[in-house]
Amino acid sequence: MKSEPMRLRQKLESWGFRSLPIFNPNDYKRRLVDLEEDFNYYIDEILRQAQEGKRHGKNWKKEWGFGKSTFLYNVSDFLNHNYLFHSLGDKSAYSHIFSIFIPFPEKLNNVIKRLATGEQDYIASLPGNPPISFHEVMRTVAFSILIEANKDNSSIKQTTTENIEELLQEKPKLRNEILENMKKHLEDRLPWSKTINEDLAVGLVEMTYPIGTAVFEEGFKKVRKRLNFDVFSYLLKLAKIFLVIIVDQVEYATASQLKELIQLVTDEENYAHIHLATVMRTDWRAWVKPSQQKDYQTLTERLEEERLSPLSEEGAKQLIISLLDEFRSSESTIPDRFYPFTEDAIEYLIKKSRDPAVHNEINPRRLLQLVTRVLSLAYRKCHSTISKKLLQTEEYDSQIEQTIGPIEAMEEEFEETETLG
Repeated sequence: MKSEPMRLRQKLESWGFRSLPIFNPNDYKRRLVDLEEDFNYYIDEILRQAQEGKRHGKNWKKEWGFGKSTFLYNVSDFLNHNYLFHSLGDKSAYSHIFSIFIPFPEKLNNVIKRLATGEQDYIASLPGNPPISFHEVMRTVAFSILIEANKDNSSIKQTTTENIEELLQEKPKLRNEILENMKKHLEDRLPWSKTINEDLAVGLVEMTYPIGTAVFEEGFKKVRKRLNFDVFSYLLKLAKIFLVIIVDQVEYATASQLKELIQLVTDEENYAHIHLATVMRTDWRAWVKPSQQKDYQTLTERLEEERLSPLSEEGAKQLIISLLDEFRSSESTIPDRFYPFTEDAIEYLIKKSRDPAVHNEINPRRLLQLVTRVLSLAYRKCHSTISKKLLQTEEYDSQIEQTIGPIEAMEEEFEETETLG
């Protein structure tokens, strides 16, 4: 018995892995593969809406397991890392773009509360990218409002959120003047009670100080205790920040959550700066109560329907490589990046992952499940190379058919936690 673990460890090392590759079907925080055209189209669309000041939301609809959530998470990550801290320019209707990714329907007030208290991270950040804190978001809001409040001041002409901090440090006398203008600007425009307006105005002014300083933290506390979704949304509007809200698995929204989303897309007075994107499975009616179907119809009629392009065979191969590479040892020497799979085995698994019910498209979730489950079986059996011939043996064929399974059984397995799309 003692020699068996060593045999298995040696098997992993011979394959070049640190540990046996696994695939979590609920992990949508993966880098996008093979959907560059869809990705660039959607980023350009959002950017154009922010520049022109004309929003129009999207409903991304496709069958189960085809990567809708991963796609939208990548979009959200890109928006935050490219347009939150960098100005879109003077001629743009909005100066910045901020995106919130909500993995499961939630009341919008709860989303903001959990963001502000750090209980939940709704700010997309792919592995390898620097995470973005809500403190950084609110500081950008503060600086954007400061610039708006002083746009007629020739001393800060051409100043952006990227260089305003340097200007404030260089000119302390100017700092007092423009911060006072900012406070007055807020007091004149904030629509709530005097005490709420005071907390928000003073707090935002204090958040122009560096994150981590006592002044910034005191300002953040003042603002945080007053934040709900409408307050946050209003501050973004004052800051000229375009907000992209992505709601995954929208077919699970409650009646009250659904009404909030409908309000977002219908209320032009309060929410014209918000682009809503929903992620919905094609068979959504099977998951929605009959009493809510009319509201879903109302929501989706206000959104432009989109459908992800099919994953190509070359893209499917890159997807497999990306998964295997996650678990490779940096010192490994292997024949190729598919190892221990042969090329004909890879092509066979790709063929098996095609869904005849969806135009015979490759189902990425099913493909990655096949790869990892076959690999696990080969690991236990100590098979060195996984070929098509091996996959066609009774034991492997049984594992493949069980993994592909009736689609209904797989849906039942993940219906409570589906997040990959």
